Amino acid sequence: MFPFAQGLALPTIQYDHSPIIIRLVGSGIKRRSPFKFETKRLQDDECNEVIKKAWVEVRNEASPPNFRKHIANTRRNLKEWNKIKFGNLKKQMDSIANRITEIQKFPPTNNLLKGLKFLFKGLR
Repeated sequence: MFPFAQGLALPTIQYDHSPIIIRLVGSGIKRRSPFKFETKRLQDDECNEVIKKAWVEVRNEASPPNFRKHIANTRRNLKEWNKIKFGNLKKQMDSIANRITEIQKFPPTNNLLKGLKFLFKGLR
């Protein structure tokens, strides 16, 4: 009925129901995902250094710097640093969600509930 939509039921984590995600599937045209900066990264001292270095790199160029160049260079450097420092968070979260789904297939026991709580902490 809806050829460009996919439904996905996520594992039950905290409540007595499973969240449902509806994804719209396009015609195959891929767009660059927007850069998403998480403010918790600012707690890491390295993050401030990456930002300062990226800003100075543009200032040292021969061409006159502009704000867009500073932002683009900072975005590029932060994305690179984020991958090195924290790895692929989406893959890590998918792995945890898959483990939760597998655990939920078994009858609930105290050990399984403890395991679910531990995995749920990893998703936060």
